[in-house]
Amino acid sequence: MIQQGLKNYFKNLKHFFTPLGTLLLGIVLGCSIAIPGMIQSIKTMIAEINSLSSEIHLDFHQFQNNLLQNLQVLNWAEPLETIELICSKEWLISTFKDCLNGLLGENFTTYGQQISGFISHCIQDFHSFFIVFIICILFSLIAGFLLTKFLVRRTIAKRSWWKFILHWLIDAILSTTLVFLSGWFFILWQPSGWLSMALSLILFGAISLIEAYFIQGFKKVSFKQIVNFKNIGAFLLTNFLIFLIAMALTWCIQWILNPIMALFVGISLFEIAFLVVSMDAESYVQSRCT
Repeated sequence: MIQQGLKNYFKNLKHFFTPLGTLLLGIVLGCSIAIPGMIQSIKTMIAEINSLSSEIHLDFHQFQNNLLQNLQVLNWAEPLETIELICSKEWLISTFKDCLNGLLGENFTTYGQQISGFISHCIQDFHSFFIVFIICILFSLIAGFLLTKFLVRRTIAKRSWWKFILHWLIDAILSTTLVFLSGWFFILWQPSGWLSMALSLILFGAISLIEAYFIQGFKKVSFKQIVNFKNIGAFLLTNFLIFLIAMALTWCIQWILNPIMALFVGISLFEIAFLVVSMDAESYVQSRCT
């Protein structure tokens, strides 16, 4: 089982670019909506500031250049922290005020209250577009997960629709029973939390094999050949090794390149690892039936 599980993982790395591609598509879609919207918000803010006085002649490109200068001085050696800083309301307000103060001079002091209101409105628009961007990312992640799941299942554990429904029913019954028993033991004896955790891992392996047996091996192979302590241990060890490999590969990418690249690569590696782990039991039963 261990060899087959690891083989399944490496074989399905051919789908590496599927979740990565859908994620990048979501990023592109999000940027195509958010960036023009943010630019328009800045232009609206500038138009409102210019309307305060005939002496004010604020230009979008001047503000853009000042804003880019503020972005360039940030610590891009730590990209994740820098992106988090840029998205913060405090940094945006402070940076906008600094840029406008440098461009407007005394007019910024004279009309400071009104300008602060315009800035706040612009930042609110920014946050709305941030939310749109995040929604695009989430939808792309979900789409990538479903598409990758379809491809992985087609590779290692095909099943018909009625088997899908059967799996859903069995999984719901067994998982609910496991949660109920764990909670019941914990109520009766609180120190049983660690014991329940250990038993849950064992039962997780057993449940996965039981589900796989009824879906893929019922009346084709003996129940004891599938569900036994040896297979449960091998199943759990296989899962651990698969996630360990995904973690090691992600760490190598971070060490060689940077955290941003490691994040993108890690999403694909761990997504495939999770999917392979969730189907390994069925793949094993299928192999025993042939």
